[in-house]
Amino acid sequence: SAAHEAMREALRQRCPQVDSKFGGIDTFREQMKLTMEQHSSKKHDFTFIRRTTLLRVVGDESIAEEVFSCWFQKRNSPVFFPAVLGALQS
Repeated sequence: SAAHEAMREALRQRCPQVDSKFGGIDTFREQMKLTMEQHSSKKHDFTFIRRTTLLRVVGDESIAEEVFSCWFQKRNSPVFFPAVLGALQS
C-alpha cells in the first residue's frame, strides 16, 4: 500500500538497517502480530499496535513517532477515483 511505502521510505532515511530487516510488508505484519500477542488486550487497537511495533523494532521513541506520522499522513490521504468528488457533491 502507499501508506506502507511511505513508512518504509521514512525507515530507509532514518534507520536503513531496520528497514532492511523489518520493512517488508509481510515481515512487518509478523512483527505486528507479535506485538498483538504481547498486548492481547489491545490487539484491536491498530494505532497502538503499529506504534508499539515501530518503537520495538526501531528502539527510539522519537524516530518511531516520525515514521508512524509518515504512515498516518499517507494512510489518511485517499486518492479518489475519477468523478467521485463530483458525484459526492451532487
